[in-house]
Amino acid sequence: MISINVMPTGMLDVNCSLIGNLQTKEAFLVDPGGDEDEIYQYIKDQRLNLKAILHTHAHFDHIMGTEPLIKKYYRNQNIPVYLHNDDQFLWENLAFQAQVFNLNLPGNDLKVTHQLHHNEILEICQIKIRVMNTPGHSPGSCSFLISEPFVSTPVLIVGDVIFQGSIGRTDLWKGDYNTLIKSIHENIFSCPDQTRIIPGHGPETTVGEEKMYNPYLAE
Repeated sequence: MISINVMPTGMLDVNCSLIGNLQTKEAFLVDPGGDEDEIYQYIKDQRLNLKAILHTHAHFDHIMGTEPLIKKYYRNQNIPVYLHNDDQFLWENLAFQAQVFNLNLPGNDLKVTHQLHHNEILEICQIKIRVMNTPGHSPGSCSFLISEPFVSTPVLIVGDVIFQGSIGRTDLWKGDYNTLIKSIHENIFSCPDQTRIIPGHGPETTVGEEKMYNPYLAE
């Protein structure tokens, strides 16, 4: 049995997902967007042991909590850090990204330890996660699918690829509108209609709802 808890983090309210295996008491994070103290306390309150941090993409608001969290609370525990290689240039330029938005953030000295690949199956905390490379918002954007038998309804963590009634912006570094639309139709919409979508910001939705109502994705 697993738990999936979502908490808005950082100055831009990035949805940080904590996925826990309630039998092994292990967990992994997706997109810690800041507020590392609150994230750590929440993990501690849930009596879970953090085993990995995954990133849907490397825009500053989705990665800015990773290094502080690891350095402050998990320095000696070798927490694996996952990211697609096509977003490595963004990972290495955290401070520059922030400057574009008139924010002053320190550089990112933490190293990515594991490169994500399209259609690979990760097994973390005895939970299987299918990785889908869904570029367009950024070249290395990935979505993470958790299906049966781990959940009764499939869950898809998409970052900023798609939102409730909207889609991710494509005017940032190496974003591309046509690529984004293709990613959504070929990957996101290949999942069952009942699949829960946890976006990078804002409320949850489902694949079926976005197929039917999203004005940017009308057939």
